Amino acid sequence: MQEVGWNNASTFPGFCSDCERTLFSKAERRDAQLDKPNIEILIWRALCHTRFRRAQEVQLRGHIVSKPEAYDLSRELDDILIVASSALLLKNRIHSFRMIDSWVASLEHNLGGGTARHVHLALRVPGLPFVGAGIIPIYYDFDRKRVQPADRFNVNTQSLAYTTCVMDGATHIVLCAKRGDSKTVRLLTNMARMDRYLLSSFLPQIIMGGSDTVYFSIDYWDKQATELDKHIVRHAYLMNLPQMVFPFWGAMSQVCVDDVRIV
Repeated sequence: MQEVGWNNASTFPGFCSDCERTLFSKAERRDAQLDKPNIEILIWRALCHTRFRRAQEVQLRGHIVSKPEAYDLSRELDDILIVASSALLLKNRIHSFRMIDSWVASLEHNLGGGTARHVHLALRVPGLPFVGAGIIPIYYDFDRKRVQPADRFNVNTQSLAYTTCVMDGATHIVLCAKRGDSKTVRLLTNMARMDRYLLSSFLPQIIMGGSDTVYFSIDYWDKQATELDKHIVRHAYLMNLPQMVFPFWGAMSQVCVDDVRIV
């Protein structure tokens, strides 16, 4: 993670220096092997970090909703949306926390020596200009057919877990599906068979449309990103979920998948 710019990714309550030496150091070497144990330890750690940040946000937004200031402002401006949007956002974040927590528990089962529960897809993307980690709920396939109800508050919604990392000396996006979730496993299989340029073009709406924990290199965004790049990013974020709209606009610069592997 540090190789691509996310410094001290695991420096937060819950991990100690012993964990850095024993659990993560092998998987974080630049020449770390692209295999299931390394992928799962990095996804697990990234989701633990994301869960911690989401818990902080839930606590903060809970304080905002419970205080009278928002209600006073709502009455003053005669705008009920001030209160309603605050409460809805809190509900969204609680649901997001529960989904991440479910994934963390599933990954911990594997790390503890349990039976293999997951399917992994590794995308090699040299020079990837962003890093991220999180959960991506999947409601549509690449034919834009709905594969499950778009219920944003169902913790059992089939989803992908993902993180960015450096393995085998190259930057990768690794996606993980639960083996029993037929919809997401099929999606990963279709991604593995897809034309590389088309897959590169779909990536922004899959990653950024489904996850709000993506961080861009400042140098890339300020100096290297084209207007088309920025348009693609904004369009993906505004989707609010991966809608699998055919990407007529093409791929972002520096987002070029050159190898795909099911691990």
